[in-house]
Amino acid sequence: MLTQGVMAKSGRGRIEIRSIWITSNLNDYRDFSCVKQAFAIEHKTS
Repeated sequence: MLTQGVMAKSGRGRIEIRSIWITSNLNDYRDFSCVKQAFAIEHKTS
């Protein structure tokens, strides 16, 4: 299962986009027995 969240915000002449992806599909590829989810966070400013 892959879950994605995106938030866009503008202010002070800038546009900020924040994204997060969360998955439990990597459980077969990890070496840590206590980890159940993996995530990636991206932050863009223009």
